[in-house]
Amino acid sequence: RYHRLGGTIDDAAGEAFDVSPQNIESHTVRYTMPGGLKVALLPKKTRGEVVNLLLTLRYGDLKTLQGQTIVGEFLPTLMTRGTKSHTRTQLTDALAELRATIAGSGDRRSPGEASFSIQATRTTLPKVLELLGQVLRQPTLPEKELALMKQRALTGLEQEKSEPQPLALRKLRRTFRPYAKSDPRYEPTIAGEIAMVESLTREQIVALYQRFLGGAEGELAVVGDFDAKTIRPQLAALVGDWTARTGYRHIASRGDLPYKPGASKIQTPDKANAVYFAGIVFPMKDTHPDYPSLVMANYILGGGSLASRLGDRVRQKEGLSYGIRSYFNAASVDQRGSLTIAAISNPVNVPRVVVVIQEEMQKLITSGVTPAELAAAQKGYLQSSRVSRTSDGRLTGILAESLFANRTLAHQAELEKQVASTTTKGVLAAVRKYFNPAKLVVVTAGDFSKKSAPATKTPGKKKSKSKAP
Repeated sequence: RYHRLGGTIDDAAGEAFDVSPQNIESHTVRYTMPGGLKVALLPKKTRGEVVNLLLTLRYGDLKTLQGQTIVGEFLPTLMTRGTKSHTRTQLTDALAELRATIAGSGDRRSPGEASFSIQATRTTLPKVLELLGQVLRQPTLPEKELALMKQRALTGLEQEKSEPQPLALRKLRRTFRPYAKSDPRYEPTIAGEIAMVESLTREQIVALYQRFLGGAEGELAVVGDFDAKTIRPQLAALVGDWTARTGYRHIASRGDLPYKPGASKIQTPDKANAVYFAGIVFPMKDTHPDYPSLVMANYILGGGSLASRLGDRVRQKEGLSYGIRSYFNAASVDQRGSLTIAAISNPVNVPRVVVVIQEEMQKLITSGVTPAELAAAQKGYLQSSRVSRTSDGRLTGILAESLFANRTLAHQAELEKQVASTTTKGVLAAVRKYFNPAKLVVVTAGDFSKKSAPATKTPGKKKSKSKAP
């Protein structure tokens, strides 16, 4: 969740740049600052001389961050709302004049992380970095701005109390995250999160900032039109002598926690649409030998949107859903893999949606995929991966993730080679091992008070949006 300050600029590519992993890596400068922060710099010509930067600061551990979940979620955004030299209005005006942005982000599903991004140009980058330095090192964490943030958050949470999608997705996530309330990885109910936000104080945020934040642990990636030699001292000035009082140790996401498969239903009266969410969680890193096969299995099942089995049958042929998609993820540093399926439909069609998805899952583990499906999926996935690297904003995130995982883009090149060499036999073996429909947790939410009617086609343009559970 990013809060952005400032204007926007066009970051379209300004030159023909080979976005193969090998070429990107050959042009990337990697190093570690004396304090420990990992850095990746990719200078390249861009339209409008645009530069993107992503900084993630990591802090605390499983013990020291007990009960700090909501505090850490608010901290980065509040830091962008005023510094010792600039009020929020002054900071906004300065960035608008520079046609640049600064954003702060915290997410309770990533405890111990504070992320900051900027977008600037080659000429404005030095001034924007100075402003970012103030945000990082001299935030005032104003009480008035915190009150506004809390009110906005509470308004959103109150709305979620009757909305099918957030209710269903939260229930699914809580099933897979059975942590104690004090654990930083705890997923609260909506009512529980409301209570957390209401009780949040500026004093708690100040204490977290003063005790935990520093520039020694984390990753910094910069992509765009800049001079690598010139920028290094400017980046060093951001975090050079900034150390935290408390050390950092990664808080792992686990895929081996026991959970009970099954189905549950949530009533949301007077809502026109209903949602379907289902998931499976299991131990797996993205370096596992079965990972490429599962990437292809998911692409064929529902990752390819309409060009997939679920999209073709549920939406196109039977007209049961406005949008349906599946998502497969495996962590780079933790043993946690997940498959998620999400759909939006007319409430009266939900029973049929549940049946059809179950049938398609069963077909997948019974018969696997065809050579033609696999060839099309390989082509589609590799093309999609290439397209994602044409966006400098996404490329900045890719480089930052590689720093966190302690690897170069040689890993991506190898993954694409493995995907291209997957076989129907390998895909079948992998899905039988990990995508067992009997292990699905299914949550549906909507207004189910009306009597069931014959399934009616509900074609539409709405798409389901979801993150992994």
